[in-house]
Amino acid sequence: MPYPNSWYVVSTSEELRRGQVRRLRYLGRELVAFRGEDGAAHVLDAYCPHLGAHLGVGGKVQGDTLVCPFHHWRFAGDGRCVEAPYARTTPNCSAGAWATLERNGLVWIWYHALGAPPDQEVPTMPEHGHPEWTGYTEYSWTVKSHSQEMGENSADSAHFKYVHGTLEIPEVSVQVTPEGVFRSVNRSKNKRFGQVRETAVEISIFSPGFTTVRMTELAEILLVTSNTPIDEESVENRFFFTARKRGNPLLRWLISRTFMREVALGFEQDVPIWENKIHRPRPVLCDGDGPIWEFRKWFQRFYSAQPIGTAGKSLEVGSSRTSGAS
Repeated sequence: MPYPNSWYVVSTSEELRRGQVRRLRYLGRELVAFRGEDGAAHVLDAYCPHLGAHLGVGGKVQGDTLVCPFHHWRFAGDGRCVEAPYARTTPNCSAGAWATLERNGLVWIWYHALGAPPDQEVPTMPEHGHPEWTGYTEYSWTVKSHSQEMGENSADSAHFKYVHGTLEIPEVSVQVTPEGVFRSVNRSKNKRFGQVRETAVEISIFSPGFTTVRMTELAEILLVTSNTPIDEESVENRFFFTARKRGNPLLRWLISRTFMREVALGFEQDVPIWENKIHRPRPVLCDGDGPIWEFRKWFQRFYSAQPIGTAGKSLEVGSSRTSGAS
């Protein structure tokens, strides 16, 4: 499958400190992130257009620019070369900048298979940084799968019983909001702390790279998830949990940590299935499978080639150019 067009998380804000350079690999490419003295985060293609040195290996921040370790050419956040210290004339070249956004404590880059500018929004989560909510608790995995396969689980109602052990097959209702968000509500019965409780989980998939999950049973928890392709065979998944600060602090911590670990374990139960399954463009479905076709129809909008799951074969996108990259 090709990479879907989306904003993708490449770092947390804390991982990219002022004056820091980070070597990254996502979307099948070597990248470099840096934060200038003005505090702005930038992501460039990794290799210097001069003689190919990796800007993330020995590169340094000078002011609001990134200095190549090889010949000390300097590149601005938009990728432009602004100085070659021994040249009479500054070369007219670019390191290739990626459209970069910092929001919700995360650094995002925009990918489009045909190089189009961003046509999606990354909504602001009011819970992040709010004094009534905790800081992020993070889990992360690298999975040999694809974001479409993984996101499809939100619509696959039957697997919740047979993989995750819910007491019954959940009732899953879905809608696509006017803003284009695929929203599902999962209602089921689960055993919590020795009692059977009815639970409701709201899942909002904003794009292939960004999903939120809201849980309000016993504790109010928001899960922000990122799903960033490393290459054509693997994806980096990061879970960022935050919980509302209310009630007894010790009880809140115990309940929220129990929920967080339960969600993380549920994800890990899916991993061996994802890593060993194939994609069926035309699967044989039954009337109890849930709104899988609705999810696939919605997901098609993120591809620049023939939609996945509607024809006899999946077509690869021929270009991997990105907005702002040269």
